[in-house]
Amino acid sequence: MKGPGQRSRHAHRYTLRRHLGHRRAQRGLFSQLAAAARKQPGCVVLGGIEWDQSGRVVSASDAVLGVSGHTQQLVASGDLSMHQLFSETTLERLRTLPPGQVLDCELLARSRAPVPVLLCVALASAPTGNSQALVLSSASLNLQLQLDALILGVVSHELRTPLNVISMAANLLLSDDISSAQRRTLQRITTASRHCDRLVSDLLDFTAARGSGITLLRGERDLHAITAQALDDVRVTWPGRTVEHERLGTAVSFLDEDRVAQIILNLVNNALQHSPPTTKVFVETRGEIEYAVLTVTNFGPPIPAELMPQLFAPLRRGESAGQRRGSLGLGLFIVRHLVVAHDGTIDVRSNGSDGTRFTVRFPKQPSTAA
Repeated sequence: MKGPGQRSRHAHRYTLRRHLGHRRAQRGLFSQLAAAARKQPGCVVLGGIEWDQSGRVVSASDAVLGVSGHTQQLVASGDLSMHQLFSETTLERLRTLPPGQVLDCELLARSRAPVPVLLCVALASAPTGNSQALVLSSASLNLQLQLDALILGVVSHELRTPLNVISMAANLLLSDDISSAQRRTLQRITTASRHCDRLVSDLLDFTAARGSGITLLRGERDLHAITAQALDDVRVTWPGRTVEHERLGTAVSFLDEDRVAQIILNLVNNALQHSPPTTKVFVETRGEIEYAVLTVTNFGPPIPAELMPQLFAPLRRGESAGQRRGSLGLGLFIVRHLVVAHDGTIDVRSNGSDGTRFTVRFPKQPSTAA
């Protein structure tokens, strides 16, 4: 018969064997995931993340935490969740990702801005029953992205000053007594300068989004009113097109009015660009219990399924942009960043019968971090 000391040593050895077995199984899991992910050109292993069913991160490698700006102390305290590391869109895709598959996504920094490195995630079930991901980074692109951001920022700022001078001079000349031909020429100049100014604004937002994040000035605002004002501007820019706006319920949220107007303008202009001139674009703003919701629907050709995962990536433009080409392909990228900065979500559904619908949800109550 074994004494208490013998039973204790036996239990300790059993626990140690189980722990070592778990670690070996874990290493085997990561090896399998690494093999799958290395098929992605340029990917190198950063490390792993393990989380429980509630979304709480239970372990993460130092490299992953270093990229996102979080600490091991935060993990140990139980206060780090997957919602702090990935956007809602990415988490939704993770929930349906088959084991061993690779997913292109972005890791979020502490500022909620996507980290300027390209990431891919291979998902599998851990021996503990928790979900587990191997996070990989295309590290060779990191320095190039930072240099690109610096160049874009400098060029954009330097372009804005002469553009403002051109616009002001043209508007002053328009107030003079001039011929109709001169007036048409000056109007073309002002239109072109406004277009260039929008491109510069997109470049500046793109630079900010990939760096410290876009700054918001938020307060209680009515989404119905912001949308109505933005659509007035759209109708001036797109004469002959029909944009209908339906308002439902109370849609007051904690918003940056100018930035939300920018979201609306980008989505509606995008809808007009990618739909036939004889079709309508439908905009709905509505109040739900927890959210103020914006939807923008057009009836152009559906978005191909293979393009959906990269829809919000920068420098990508649709093939059917129509007569209004000349954008930089940054609109949807900036829209997503502005929505995330508002603690909101954006998704898109597209098919031949129901058209293409973008849905944005803004929380009615500000987050504690706002």
